[in-house]
Amino acid sequence: LTCYIRPNRYTYDFVEKGECFTASFYGEEYRSALSFCGSHSGRDCDKAKETGLTPAEVDGCMAFEEAELVLVCRKLYSYDLQESGFLTDDGIPEKFFGTDPYHRAYISEIVGVYVKD
Repeated sequence: LTCYIRPNRYTYDFVEKGECFTASFYGEEYRSALSFCGSHSGRDCDKAKETGLTPAEVDGCMAFEEAELVLVCRKLYSYDLQESGFLTDDGIPEKFFGTDPYHRAYISEIVGVYVKD
Protein backbone atom coordinates (compact mmCIF):
# COMPACT_ATOMS: atom_id res chain seq x y z
CA LEU A 1 0.00 0.00 0.00
CA THR A 2 1.28 3.45 -0.82
CA CYS A 3 -0.11 6.49 0.96
CA TYR A 4 0.72 10.18 0.81
CA ILE A 5 0.77 12.52 3.82
CA ARG A 6 1.64 16.22 3.99
CA PRO A 7 4.27 17.02 6.63
CA ASN A 8 2.05 19.68 8.19
CA ARG A 9 -0.63 17.09 9.07
CA TYR A 10 -0.78 15.79 12.65
CA THR A 11 -0.92 12.23 11.28
CA TYR A 12 2.50 12.74 9.70
CA ASP A 13 4.20 12.82 13.12
CA PHE A 14 2.61 9.51 14.13
CA VAL A 15 3.51 7.77 10.89
CA GLU A 16 7.07 9.11 11.02
CA LYS A 17 7.63 7.87 14.57
CA GLY A 18 6.07 4.43 14.22
CA GLU A 19 7.11 1.28 12.41
CA CYS A 20 3.56 0.74 11.18
CA PHE A 21 0.32 2.60 10.48
CA THR A 22 -3.24 1.68 9.57
CA ALA A 23 -5.43 2.45 6.57
CA SER A 24 -9.11 2.21 7.44
CA PHE A 25 -12.25 2.07 5.32
CA TYR A 26 -15.75 2.97 6.48
CA GLY A 27 -19.36 2.69 5.41
CA GLU A 28 -21.28 5.64 4.04
CA GLU A 29 -22.87 6.28 7.45
CA TYR A 30 -19.51 7.61 8.69
CA ARG A 31 -19.07 10.21 5.94
CA SER A 32 -19.87 13.11 8.29
CA ALA A 33 -17.48 11.90 11.00
CA LEU A 34 -14.70 11.38 8.45
CA SER A 35 -15.35 14.79 6.92
CA PHE A 36 -14.89 16.29 10.38
CA CYS A 37 -11.66 14.32 10.88
CA GLY A 38 -10.33 15.50 7.53
CA SER A 39 -11.03 19.14 8.21
CA HIS A 40 -9.94 19.40 11.87
CA SER A 41 -6.54 18.76 13.38
CA GLY A 42 -6.05 16.33 16.23
CA ARG A 43 -3.67 18.97 17.61
CA ASP A 44 -6.70 21.18 18.30
CA CYS A 45 -9.47 18.78 19.28
CA ASP A 46 -10.28 15.24 20.38
CA LYS A 47 -11.61 13.74 17.16
CA ALA A 48 -12.98 10.65 18.89
CA LYS A 49 -14.98 12.77 21.31
CA GLU A 50 -16.21 15.10 18.56
CA THR A 51 -17.26 12.33 16.16
CA GLY A 52 -18.23 9.44 18.42
CA LEU A 53 -15.62 7.17 16.80
CA THR A 54 -14.09 4.61 19.14
CA PRO A 55 -10.26 4.39 19.21
CA ALA A 56 -8.87 0.86 19.12
CA GLU A 57 -5.38 -0.60 19.08
CA VAL A 58 -4.76 -3.03 16.24
CA ASP A 59 -1.40 -4.81 16.21
CA GLY A 60 0.20 -1.90 18.05
CA CYS A 61 -1.29 0.74 15.73
CA MET A 62 -4.23 3.13 16.09
CA ALA A 63 -7.56 2.53 14.34
CA PHE A 64 -11.26 3.00 15.05
CA GLU A 65 -13.70 0.21 15.89
CA GLU A 66 -16.25 1.52 13.39
CA ALA A 67 -14.03 0.77 10.37
CA GLU A 68 -15.30 -1.97 8.08
CA LEU A 69 -11.78 -2.78 6.91
CA VAL A 70 -8.44 -2.03 8.58
CA LEU A 71 -5.10 -2.64 6.88
CA VAL A 72 -2.06 -2.71 9.15
CA CYS A 73 0.94 -1.52 7.14
CA ARG A 74 4.67 -1.79 7.89
CA LYS A 75 6.70 1.05 6.40
CA LEU A 76 9.28 -0.05 3.84
CA TYR A 77 10.32 3.13 2.04
CA SER A 78 9.46 6.82 1.94
CA TYR A 79 10.23 9.71 -0.36
CA ASP A 80 9.13 13.32 -0.72
CA LEU A 81 7.22 14.52 -3.77
CA GLN A 82 8.90 17.44 -5.53
CA GLU A 83 7.69 19.96 -8.07
CA SER A 84 10.44 18.86 -10.47
CA GLY A 85 8.94 15.35 -10.53
CA PHE A 86 5.69 16.36 -12.23
CA LEU A 87 5.67 15.22 -15.85
CA THR A 88 3.04 17.64 -17.17
CA ASP A 89 3.02 21.38 -17.58
CA ASP A 90 -0.68 21.91 -16.91
CA GLY A 91 -0.30 23.65 -13.54
CA ILE A 92 -0.89 20.69 -11.22
CA PRO A 93 1.63 21.85 -8.59
CA GLU A 94 0.11 25.33 -8.39
CA LYS A 95 -3.47 24.06 -8.57
CA PHE A 96 -3.23 21.33 -5.93
CA PHE A 97 -0.39 22.45 -3.68
CA GLY A 98 -0.19 26.24 -3.76
CA THR A 99 1.79 27.13 -0.65
CA ASP A 100 1.13 23.77 1.07
CA PRO A 101 4.09 21.41 1.42
CA TYR A 102 4.41 18.46 -0.92
CA HIS A 103 3.40 15.06 0.41
CA ARG A 104 5.72 12.35 1.68
CA ALA A 105 4.96 8.98 0.10
CA TYR A 106 5.12 5.84 2.22
CA ILE A 107 5.43 2.49 0.50
CA SER A 108 4.40 -0.24 2.91
CA GLU A 109 3.80 -3.95 3.29
CA ILE A 110 0.32 -4.96 4.42
CA VAL A 111 0.96 -7.18 7.45
CA GLY A 112 -2.59 -7.44 8.77
CA VAL A 113 -6.10 -7.28 7.33
CA TYR A 114 -9.13 -6.98 9.60
CA VAL A 115 -12.67 -7.13 8.25
CA LYS A 116 -15.68 -6.37 10.45
CA ASP A 117 -18.27 -9.13 10.55
